Amino acid sequence: MPGYLFGLLCLVANTFGTLIGRKVNYKGRLDPIAVTIVSMGIGSTIMLVSGLLWEGITRLSGQSLLIMIVLAVVNTAFTFVMLNYSSKIEGNGIIDH
Repeated sequence: MPGYLFGLLCLVANTFGTLIGRKVNYKGRLDPIAVTIVSMGIGSTIMLVSGLLWEGITRLSGQSLLIMIVLAVVNTAFTFVMLNYSSKIEGNGIIDH
């Protein structure tokens, strides 16, 4: 049961994050990279604190650390920047539906 509650909490948090991000990007006043840094900073801080509280500090090999860095930069940060950039140009009327 705790897993379902945590999953529901994550779903609600992701929904609110997406709606807030779209509203911020729709106006087009802020740089997409700045929006990415703030939103990822909040999310990563929450995940780091909760991970340390539940699991504690663990030892990572060099290979594990390298894999985590590649995943963080390529699969997360770059994708988030592209999402925020596309939301910005869509909000400015550059993309017409």
